[in-house]
Amino acid sequence: MSQHEKLKSILSDWQERMTDMEAQIDALQSLTDARPESPLISAIHAVMGMTIIALNAAYPGLDAYLEPWFTEHEYGARPMAICFKGEPLREISTIDALADFYIEDCERAKA
Repeated sequence: MSQHEKLKSILSDWQERMTDMEAQIDALQSLTDARPESPLISAIHAVMGMTIIALNAAYPGLDAYLEPWFTEHEYGARPMAICFKGEPLREISTIDALADFYIEDCERAKA
């Protein structure tokens, strides 16, 4: 498996676990009337955020992509518009496309 394929697999698994966790949080809140700022929900969100920090340790700079992917773009439900300087915007709506962009960014940085 190439490094690119490995990253895509890792990010696909990460997104699946994160969206599963979001669904479980929603179910817990519905069942218990827990507020998003409650200590338990806050702790769960903190752990979810730590997964981004852990991935960033292995893939430097990845947090700049994953943080907005998670918080602003709802895992692609709201596509991300991103580009390299002087190039047209690209619409990123899948975790694979986000991984491709990150890999390209890393490759360009090495050049």
